[in-house]
Amino acid sequence: VDLTKIAEIKAFINRCRKLIKFFTKSSQKLALLRQGLTNMKIKSEGLETWCPTRWGSLYNTTNSILVERPVFDWMLLKHPGSFTDIEIFNLLHDDSFFITCRQVRSIWKPIKICINALESGSASLADCFIYMIKLAIAIYHIPDSISFKP
Repeated sequence: VDLTKIAEIKAFINRCRKLIKFFTKSSQKLALLRQGLTNMKIKSEGLETWCPTRWGSLYNTTNSILVERPVFDWMLLKHPGSFTDIEIFNLLHDDSFFITCRQVRSIWKPIKICINALESGSASLADCFIYMIKLAIAIYHIPDSISFKP
């Protein structure tokens, strides 16, 4: 099953794209975001957009959002006027968005690690089996109430 084809995940990816686009289309907002990262000493390579042809990109997208969340919170508190889009303002106040972010990241992490190891030639089939067990554990830990749980 391609998780990115599930309606809830598609909608989640679209919300991620809107959030990332909100910051990347404005040099002023992006500068404020970078300032927050620097002030908080958060190491980040920036917000990463999901690319359907790259296996690890959904992990990278969710991870980048979660890493930068403290800066989003700081911006909401100290610079609320910079949020001119009410949808983005509401999204950053929506804890369920960040919970979904964590859940998607937890599922995608073992997939990303396994595929990267296979592509580099450093993994055996036994290693892949272990990564699949880690994936099963990540899926198991997602509450049954989540609609995209396989």
